[in-house]
Amino acid sequence: MSSWLDPLRRVLDTLPCSRQFFIRNDDAGWADDQLESLLAIVERTHVGIDLAVIPTALNSRNAATLLAWHERANVRLHQHGLRHVNHESAGRKCEFGASRSIDDLHHDVALGQRLMHAYLGGAVDSVFTPPWNRSSNQLGEALAACELRVLSRDRTAGALRHDRVVEVPVTFDWFAKRDGVALTHEQRGERLAEEFANAAVPGIMLHHAVTDTEHFTRIAELLALLGSHPNCRASTIVDVAMVLVPVQ
Repeated sequence: MSSWLDPLRRVLDTLPCSRQFFIRNDDAGWADDQLESLLAIVERTHVGIDLAVIPTALNSRNAATLLAWHERANVRLHQHGLRHVNHESAGRKCEFGASRSIDDLHHDVALGQRLMHAYLGGAVDSVFTPPWNRSSNQLGEALAACELRVLSRDRTAGALRHDRVVEVPVTFDWFAKRDGVALTHEQRGERLAEEFANAAVPGIMLHHAVTDTEHFTRIAELLALLGSHPNCRASTIVDVAMVLVPVQ
């Protein structure tokens, strides 16, 4: 059933030392039932996960659910933009893109932080993930002004290079495409094998809101392997950042 993971198993079996990795799931606050399905897998496999939470999608009910998961499993919570809306009139979608001023960016980051702490209190990590995994370089100043120390985007976004912001990018998108076509599960297995063979810290990005039953089954198989293999070491975005540069 899980033969698609054979390339990854072979890589893990031959690693000279354990490989640190993390799982990040975006768009928490949307599709609560599907998020519950994902978190049940996380709890069962003892892997842990970083949830990027949309501040304006929070309410008293889903915040209570997130806090309960935070307490009972290794579920970490951080800010995912503000409203998850596009502000660009052309080009790729972006909430914190080049068309916006530094004041606009700072306003939205700060408002999102206030909402996060109002609903989730001290459970909020000092991490920021922009929607669509991209942003302008000015975002670094807005994050630093709000005392957010860690930025997590996609590896393809490049480097922000801000002296007060540590970057911990995801390196594998579960829903990535090749030549415009979604990867097969066999191709996912091959790509994951490449990441665990070559990336310093593989980071796997999930999106529960667009995950169906078949994908949940395959994700469960992946997390079961990563959670049980002796050459894997599940981590969090904050822990990875602290290895790169200690986060105050």
